[in-house]
Amino acid sequence: MEDSNKVEDSDKVEDSDYDCGFCSIQGTKPCSDCLMPRFLEVLKMIEGDLSSISHAIYPE
Repeated sequence: MEDSNKVEDSDKVEDSDYDCGFCSIQGTKPCSDCLMPRFLEVLKMIEGDLSSISHAIYPE
């Protein structure tokens, strides 16, 4: 049985979690509402989808 007082810190911001470079270019620390990691994740998903479409159109 889990301790009900135990709180997961999965949403806690760590400097190493947001190493996309955007904040360092801007000279700021990442905030808890930083959208850059999510933006990069979406771009990777789009890249994968485009790759699948490309392989469907032009099979190797």
